[in-house]
Amino acid sequence: MTPAKDAAVPPAKPLHANAYPKDGFSLVVDGRFKQHFATLDEAQKAAVGLKIRFPSLQIAVRDSVTTERIPVNLPE
Repeated sequence: MTPAKDAAVPPAKPLHANAYPKDGFSLVVDGRFKQHFATLDEAQKAAVGLKIRFPSLQIAVRDSVTTERIPVNLPE
């Protein structure tokens, strides 16, 4: 017989699709959260790299504290 699962530990609940991160910066691609970063610099580097590879996507960096979305455009 296999050991019974520990009944005292409830299973982890998945995050809701509309749950926003409470800290850091998020990469938003076509209105959907894709990745989370600790610093603005990391998030902007990833966003610019993605925008260069896929220029037709709408990419923004969202500040979790101020809830501001910073649009990312192709570098000149």
